[in-house]
Amino acid sequence: MCSYSGINFLPVALSPLLNTVLRRKLSFDGFVISDYDDLFKIKDQQLPTSFQTFNEVNSSVCQMLNAGVDMQMMSSRGGYEVYAQAIKIGLKNNTITMDRLNDAVARIMAVKIALGVAKVKSNMR
Repeated sequence: MCSYSGINFLPVALSPLLNTVLRRKLSFDGFVISDYDDLFKIKDQQLPTSFQTFNEVNSSVCQMLNAGVDMQMMSSRGGYEVYAQAIKIGLKNNTITMDRLNDAVARIMAVKIALGVAKVKSNMR
């Protein structure tokens, strides 16, 4: 789990350290989950955590996904509808790629399948 807390004024949920250190250097192959309501906390935050604020949720969703956050813990402030819309806009505007989205989903599903909370159905014959 990462958070909106900052390292050198950059929120961890936006940090390239998630991909460079966690995934590449430490070979972490699980999924990264956000802190509760990070989506809005990152959008709305001010100093001292970050010098950057976002005008819309879409920017924070795309940057968090690109930084390496695979799963969002949602609040009741719009939650999954807001997130789904931001993903659609990000894909349309090419601020996120389908490959990155598929990677996030694959990481989440791999853990769910391993824990037995999801099953794989095959329609291939």
